[in-house]
Amino acid sequence: MTTKLLDRDKLENAYITFSTIFDMALQNTSVIYPALATVMTGVGPVNQFKWLGDVPTMVEWIGPRTINRLRGESHELRTKWYANGIELDIEDVSEDKLGIVSPRIGQLASMGPKKIDAITIDMLNNGFAGSLGLTYDGQFLFDTDHTADGAGTGTSQSNLQSGALSDTTYNQAWQKMMEFKGTNGEPLEIVPDTLLVGAANQLVARKLLMQQFKATGESNIDQGTARLIINARITGAHANKWYLLATKEAVRSVIVGVETPPSFAELAGWDQYNQFMFRSMLAGGHMKVGFCYGLWQVSIGSTGS
Repeated sequence: MTTKLLDRDKLENAYITFSTIFDMALQNTSVIYPALATVMTGVGPVNQFKWLGDVPTMVEWIGPRTINRLRGESHELRTKWYANGIELDIEDVSEDKLGIVSPRIGQLASMGPKKIDAITIDMLNNGFAGSLGLTYDGQFLFDTDHTADGAGTGTSQSNLQSGALSDTTYNQAWQKMMEFKGTNGEPLEIVPDTLLVGAANQLVARKLLMQQFKATGESNIDQGTARLIINARITGAHANKWYLLATKEAVRSVIVGVETPPSFAELAGWDQYNQFMFRSMLAGGHMKVGFCYGLWQVSIGSTGS
C-alpha cells in the first residue's frame, strides 16, 4: 500500500493560509522608510536618473521671451534580490498546528519592509563618508561643498551641521536648509519638518520638540516645529548622529526603487522531495529593491560632534 506523507489538499490549503498571513503581516508592519525616502515602484534592474537644473523665475517680458536650457546629471540606481526562508515540520501542518506556524510566517513577511527600513537608515548614517554612494553633484550626502548643479560650479553650500543636538544646533540646521539656493541664485524655499534621532538623543529631542517650557522657565519656541522620529538603528558608532529633514518634498535624500515588492515565495515541485527526504516544508519571502541618494538640499546631517 502506498501512503502520502501529506495530503495535497491539506498542503494547498496550508499555502493559501500562509500566503494570506504573509500579506496581512505586510500591511500591518510598522515601518518608517515611506516617511523618510522617495519610494519608486515598477523600476527596472538599472535605472538612470536625470537631475534637471532649476526652472527660471518669471521676469518682465520685454522683447523675446527668456529661455533657459535644462541640463541634467546622470545618477544610477541598481536593484538587488533579498530573500529569507524557514523550514517547517510537516506534522505541524498535517495536524493543523497553524497556530504555531502563523506567527513565524508573519515574521517572514515583516522582515522585507524592515530590511528596507534598515538600509534607508544606513544610507543616512553612512552619508558622511560616501561608503554607500555619492549625490548627483559628486559629494557625500552630508558635505560642506555642495553646489546646486552637478558640475561643481557655483557657490558652495553646506548641509553638514556641527555639534551635539541642542536648541542652538537645531535652529542653526533650520537656518541652513532655508537658505539653500538653486542654480539661478533664488532661494529654494525648502522648509524642514522632521527630526530623526537615535535612542541616545531621544530625551534631548523630546524636550526640544514636545516640552512647553525650558528648564529656565521660559517658553520653548521650538515646540512642535518638527515631528520626531526615533530609530533604534542610529546606534553604536552612529549613536550621536541626528538629521533634520524636509520630507514633504517630492524628491528626498534617499530613493528606494522597488522592482519586486516583498512577496510570498513558492517553488513548484519542492513539496514531494522535501517531504520525502526531510519531512519538511519550505516557506519564505523575497523582494528586489535598490537604493541611491536623491537631493542633498532636503536634509541636514550632524555627527553630533
